[in-house]
Amino acid sequence: MSKAKQNTEIEFQAEEMPKKNKDKRRIRVRSIIDGSVLENESVSKNIGYFIFLAALTMLYIANNFHTEKLVRKEAQLKKISKELRAKQISKSFELMKSIQQSQVISKINESGLGLKEATQPPYILKITDE
Repeated sequence: MSKAKQNTEIEFQAEEMPKKNKDKRRIRVRSIIDGSVLENESVSKNIGYFIFLAALTMLYIANNFHTEKLVRKEAQLKKISKELRAKQISKSFELMKSIQQSQVISKINESGLGLKEATQPPYILKITDE
């Protein structure tokens, strides 16, 4: 066969092939809006799968919100922890400074209690049982 005859046969065969009815398979926006897409056989077969996907999507969104809430709370707790640590360090420094011997003596003298610093070292009392 000649090339021209082959080309025309191929073209002729291509024209004779039945066209697939894409209108029945194609899901259009209008059919989704008016709900007629649910009447489609392929959609009704897989309705369980679609429900499963919708449930997974909702779980994913809920998990995302929960995670974001935890991250915000963690940041807030870190901020509070830093503030409390700074307070603890400053209070600890004040306490250490206030219990020094020189500070205790000056506070006693300021209060006017009449106490004096001991000049003799302490001694041990011995109690005998008679």
